[in-house]
Amino acid sequence: MQPGMIVQLQPTNSDSVEPATQNTVYRTFGVVVNLNSASIAVQDQSGQSNQVFVASSGHYDILVSDQNGAIQVGDYITLSPVDGIGERDDSTEPIVVGQALASFNGTGPLIGTDTVKTSSGNETIHLGLIEATIAIAHNPEESAANSSVPKVLEDFSQSITGKEVSAWRIWLGVTFLGAIAFIVGSMLYGAVRSAIISIGRNPLSKKIITRGFVEVVLSALIILISAVFGVYLLLKV
Repeated sequence: MQPGMIVQLQPTNSDSVEPATQNTVYRTFGVVVNLNSASIAVQDQSGQSNQVFVASSGHYDILVSDQNGAIQVGDYITLSPVDGIGERDDSTEPIVVGQALASFNGTGPLIGTDTVKTSSGNETIHLGLIEATIAIAHNPEESAANSSVPKVLEDFSQSITGKEVSAWRIWLGVTFLGAIAFIVGSMLYGAVRSAIISIGRNPLSKKIITRGFVEVVLSALIILISAVFGVYLLLKV
């Protein structure tokens, strides 16, 4: 853990941090800073040996790469494929870590290089440390990653899962819920219609018919609740 690294809280231990990753971008917590600049201290329960100081807002240095192109003053910074390292945002990532107060084009201020695998093969990237305004928030320039999905569905799926959900999962969930809603609606319509007809023909059987109607309604509710839970698992996993 060095100053400038982007970190997240460990899911099983709120007293520990680890390098933030793109897959868990919504858990991004802050940036490691020097002791005299810290706003938050995170340490293990055993003592001071593993103490890390983290800033979640303010002007601090942040580790970045040029993997997504040169960073200019004012560019939003998001997580890169390299854990704990930022890069220039391209308006598709859901979360930004902050906004650059200095430029970085891969030549200076250079602190090292790294090799990453891309779709076109291995690529050498340059790492630097620049000043930025740290403010972890939803990306104000985010483009619709799921262009085929209405914004309301995309926002709803992200709010209940805490992460970005692929378009096919959203549409599969909507289709499944629609089919279940049709089945449940048919069950209730049939139950109401049958109950009305049966009571009209034989008023003395009202008690038995009512009990049967209640059983159908309960069955429909169980099916609906199970379907909603199934869709939640589909979006969450």
